Amino acid sequence: MNSKITIIVLIVCIFSFLTNAQDQWAYTIWNNGTTAYMGNIDLDAAYYTAGVEIDNFQFISSQTSTYNSKTNEISALGVSTLSNDYFYLYVYTGEGWLPTPAIMNFPKANYLISSITSDQTVDQFNYFSTMVISGLSNQNPVGTFSVTKLAPTSNNYKVIDVINGQFSSSVYNSATQTYSVIFSNISGLFVNSYTQGGQLQSSNKYTIASTPSNYNVATWPYNSVYIPVTNLVYSFVDLVYTYNPITITDIFKFYPMTNTFYDLGYFSNSAFRAVSTKIYSLAGHTTQQTLYYVSSTTNLQQYPTGIVLNKLKIAITGNMLSSTIFDHPPINMWTY
Repeated sequence: MNSKITIIVLIVCIFSFLTNAQDQWAYTIWNNGTTAYMGNIDLDAAYYTAGVEIDNFQFISSQTSTYNSKTNEISALGVSTLSNDYFYLYVYTGEGWLPTPAIMNFPKANYLISSITSDQTVDQFNYFSTMVISGLSNQNPVGTFSVTKLAPTSNNYKVIDVINGQFSSSVYNSATQTYSVIFSNISGLFVNSYTQGGQLQSSNKYTIASTPSNYNVATWPYNSVYIPVTNLVYSFVDLVYTYNPITITDIFKFYPMTNTFYDLGYFSNSAFRAVSTKIYSLAGHTTQQTLYYVSSTTNLQQYPTGIVLNKLKIAITGNMLSSTIFDHPPINMWTY
């Protein structure tokens, strides 16, 4: 793949870090046109700095990007805009934005990759992944997908489970050292949990609880993320309001003790204002009970009101932190 990669080192970035040392910073990835970026974002000032530019490339999704706090590496899967035949993995260190020797590239004809997740170790096979394998001897039967562990420096993987159903989301809880895969089939919503080494720990049916009245669930949980400061996993679920053609994204807590996803209800009242809310990414403060999320809103006339960075105190209603910040929202964010 012929992609030009530029490492950006700006004195203004260093100055910004020094003058905003008390702000909460995060690593982030985003796309702009035909260029993919890795960089930093000041979550208290909505200020971006690019560390890496990858021309003729697009990162795919929140679920196909991950951060390893042990190695301080940001990893993101994407595709070339010049040739759409392969999935490529880019891995950079957060300090100095130096590339690491990941050589993962999978032909799309054989692999449909839906997620990659760091297991927070320095082991050889230190990524979990979910994928549908086709056209190979170990291809997935129709209606199934594989849970694997990947070795990014050797392009190897090993299948640890085959699930009957459709992938919805996945997340690694570093406190319990548990990897969870959320999926659905004709019997409902399920979560399989695995040890850090990849052994199946449990498989349970789940329900979506506390959905507000006059709303219907439009999607299963997706873009799940573990927030260390709250020691909780959060997922996004899209809801449709009964009396208006309004779709909102709300934040749900993942409760393994009761096998439920519990609606926090922060955005359900937006439908009464005839406003559709879409959440793109979520991160937590490193020391405070605060969530940061990037969202956009659209009214019934389909006039977008912009992409904004919001700050949400866990115990109270969230308040908007900034005005419109970017035409292209962050795909994922990891605080440090």
